[in-house]
Amino acid sequence: MSHEHAKTFLDAIDQDPELYKKMSDIRDQMQQDTMALAKQYGYDVTPTELKAALEGKLGTQLPGPVDDKGGAEPSTCFVPFSEAPGR
Repeated sequence: MSHEHAKTFLDAIDQDPELYKKMSDIRDQMQQDTMALAKQYGYDVTPTELKAALEGKLGTQLPGPVDDKGGAEPSTCFVPFSEAPGR
């Protein structure tokens, strides 16, 4: 996907309520899956703690708030890992 297509896609998320909802659902499910996997492997962390740790590792602030129930404002599309860190 070209850089322009990526920007256009992000604009479409903001402008299309149906696409916005679908992206929110994907983000929420990925976040829930990430937290479930962490707990399965014995890591007792919250989404907020994981986000803070990832920001520290990346050396940058990730967009958007996240709550300890795994929810976030849909426009932020925060997902702890879109790919495995360090890969």
